[in-house]
Amino acid sequence: MKFLLKLVTALTIFLGVPTCLFAQTGASYNYYFAHLASGGVWRTTFTFVNPTENFATCTTTFYSNLGNLLQLPFGGVKRSVVPYNLVPGGTLHAQTDSDPTGPVLTGWAHATCDGPVKASVLFRDFEGTAPRAEASVPASTTPAVRFVTFSDQITGVAFANPLSTVSTLTFTARDLGGKTLAVNSLTLPGLNHGSFNVGPFLGLKPFQGSLTIDATSPIISLALDFESAPIFSALPPGQDDSAADFKIPISSIDVVEIQGDDNQYLGLVSFAKKTDLNSVFNPLGSYGAPLSQLSIFNTFGTYGSSVSDLSAFNDKATRPPSVLINSSPVGKLTTNQSIKDAIDPWYLLGYIRGKNY
Repeated sequence: MKFLLKLVTALTIFLGVPTCLFAQTGASYNYYFAHLASGGVWRTTFTFVNPTENFATCTTTFYSNLGNLLQLPFGGVKRSVVPYNLVPGGTLHAQTDSDPTGPVLTGWAHATCDGPVKASVLFRDFEGTAPRAEASVPASTTPAVRFVTFSDQITGVAFANPLSTVSTLTFTARDLGGKTLAVNSLTLPGLNHGSFNVGPFLGLKPFQGSLTIDATSPIISLALDFESAPIFSALPPGQDDSAADFKIPISSIDVVEIQGDDNQYLGLVSFAKKTDLNSVFNPLGSYGAPLSQLSIFNTFGTYGSSVSDLSAFNDKATRPPSVLINSSPVGKLTTNQSIKDAIDPWYLLGYIRGKNY
């Protein structure tokens, strides 16, 4: 982000995602942080609060702008994967180490927990050893294809692609009266992250209005307000729910199921019925257990590995499972987006969970 690069070494915003991307499956809860920044004047703090009466374990993985594992310093040790154990009612508050002379490392993060938690990320800008400004952002749990936010020329925007395929992002700036001022697009490869200040990216001089982000596949995004720089604050979540619905109409009364290309039944896609042994969200059932041969979550199994031609998670599969709604096939459950009517598995699972269907 150009403005902050001059002002405080780097501007950075926050979003979030990774390998077991979108889904909140069975005993797995996913939290995405669309941005992180550590080094120079920046330090990032991750907070996890366990509101339940059960123990919880969370594992956070950090990714660079190019989607590679990113090592961050905590307590003198650099790590790209950090596990946390939370006692009932407990809280974890972990801040990256200070490195005022080091480079600014940016990217995003994804946390997987075995129970529901309250997760957030805090960004602090330091002047010497004293904090100068900070902003806190709740973790994201559901990606979307459209975001709309207030914007001026120095608003900072960050975004990440939680899928394995390329997403095309179109950015549209409008003035206070809704008139289109500028449009620009970019391609965002899978698991990649980007950020910029609106004015330089769109070639705009001082303005006030809005910024709309339209993506060809679900992403996560966040915007920061720098009107009083160097003080900054997080703008409200910009996810446009009017455009966030699933591309295939699904209601709470529909029965969504998965069937292998070999006609093997692979479970009921229902979070509302997650205790049902047929639900893919039940980690104790045949279709949700990560080691079951009938589970799409078995990374070594026929229907969940990265190499099986029958798998939902093989980017080159030619015979992935089908998605059935009320017993009628509506598309293929696959990360191979070159297949006609492909439905990304993490997108479907995240949507069903988010709707509590």
